[in-house]
Amino acid sequence: FLLVLLFPPVGFGNENETIIRDSEVWDLPRAQTKNIRMNPGTVLTITSMLYMDAGTKITVEPGGKLVVDGGIITTECIDPWLGIEVLGDPDLNQFPTSNQGWVQVINGGTIANAKTAIRAGIKTFSGERFNYTQTGGIVQVENAIFSNNQTAIEMLPYNNTNISYIRHSAFETKATVLNTVVPDYFIKLITNNIQDISGCTFKNYRNVLEPNSLARGNGIYVFNSNLKNKCSSLITPCPPTEYYPNKFTNLYYGIYVLSAGHNSYISVIKNEFENNYRSLYLSGVTNARVTSNDFIINTPFEESGGYGMYLDGCTGYWVEDNEFRHNGTSATGIGLIVNNSGTNPNEVYRNRFIKLEQGISAQGTNKDYNTNIGLQLLCNDFTDTWADILIPKSESDRRFGIAAWQGDSTFMAGNLFHHHTGVPYNDINNEGEHITYFYPFQNTNRRLVPKEFTENTVTIVPVHHVIPWDYAIGCPCQLESGGGGQEEEMMDQMSESRQQAEATEEILGLLIDAGDTEALHWD
Repeated sequence: FLLVLLFPPVGFGNENETIIRDSEVWDLPRAQTKNIRMNPGTVLTITSMLYMDAGTKITVEPGGKLVVDGGIITTECIDPWLGIEVLGDPDLNQFPTSNQGWVQVINGGTIANAKTAIRAGIKTFSGERFNYTQTGGIVQVENAIFSNNQTAIEMLPYNNTNISYIRHSAFETKATVLNTVVPDYFIKLITNNIQDISGCTFKNYRNVLEPNSLARGNGIYVFNSNLKNKCSSLITPCPPTEYYPNKFTNLYYGIYVLSAGHNSYISVIKNEFENNYRSLYLSGVTNARVTSNDFIINTPFEESGGYGMYLDGCTGYWVEDNEFRHNGTSATGIGLIVNNSGTNPNEVYRNRFIKLEQGISAQGTNKDYNTNIGLQLLCNDFTDTWADILIPKSESDRRFGIAAWQGDSTFMAGNLFHHHTGVPYNDINNEGEHITYFYPFQNTNRRLVPKEFTENTVTIVPVHHVIPWDYAIGCPCQLESGGGGQEEEMMDQMSESRQQAEATEEILGLLIDAGDTEALHWD
């Protein structure tokens, strides 16, 4: 590594590190060939360029504070620098802030070409598991840029109230990256409930020819943590248009969520997903809210392939007002896969599926076999789709399918079918147990009546009304009324239903690669 040392670093230390003992402002370019360690009680503000040597890092001790205020921290070496470690005490609160290390990246501050740009805590590997120490550090990011890092931000386990947040920032992988960098996730939350991730962009600019290539990189990884984007309004419930959206573009996974022995609050509202291989994956999550998102899908529908959204072993979810669409000339991809949501009453309600090969696939066990309870697919709108609703055959469970009743005599199923020609059973293809589908006999839209369906497993029942049934009245939007439950109520439910922390930590330790090896069920 060769770089002219424009302004030598100040402070004292040994041959391996520079120690910051007093508060300083670095407002001129400088090169750093050693690690930097910030003592408690110091504030280091960087407003200019800081070039780090390959393999070096910055450590912020509890009580220390690093502020990247419009400055840039990067390397000009061919290998990455290690990034920033912000240390804390997991047993202490973040008030006062002197209990923990603190990093702020603001006003266009940029961190680039690091292995992990910011990590809250120390992560080591031994005994076939990760170990986490000195967690609890504060990370506050607003109007920042993270470029060409293997991982941008990693928040390690911390169970107290967290004042960290990530807002209005750009996470990017450019066309040229350091030769050893293979993009991982931009953000990782591991049993760490930060305030929110709001108004951010996550984009891969690299030209990766294979859509299923991991070289695309990923957006946000969540393990046993809350995830939400912030509302700009003081109105409760928050108006659907007032959430700060995140946008995910050209990635392998947009958002990947695992909940294991731990019920987290997951809220994905008004986000944009464009040209990702798999935009949103949720596993084992209870009471997730996924509403008013935009999924642009360009991956063909195939076994073990890509999708817009996948709900794997989830229940209690609120899925409404999402749009899944392909913008090309020919139908492409699948919108939503629901896998094994169990015996509880669940709904996929009032979503839009446009120009897709398959709208919804509900696979595995999504019903109670002793009652009519289970998954209902209600009031969804299918436009220019080749096939609308699929309940595929299960090789592992002879008793599979969705709720025996889709709608009832008082509340119609209300789906608007496309009636595509040339594809058998394109409205409802049910390879599972028998269902009864209720539709309004007097209606203002003939798309409400399924035409092409598997008659041996689907019985359609007309329901007579005094006046013609209307979609807008019979399928009202639930967003303004709070629909699946207001945020505070849902978070209270999450707190009350948390399981033992010991079980959670045991599962956590077994996640050796923190998300690189998933036991997923695609079919």
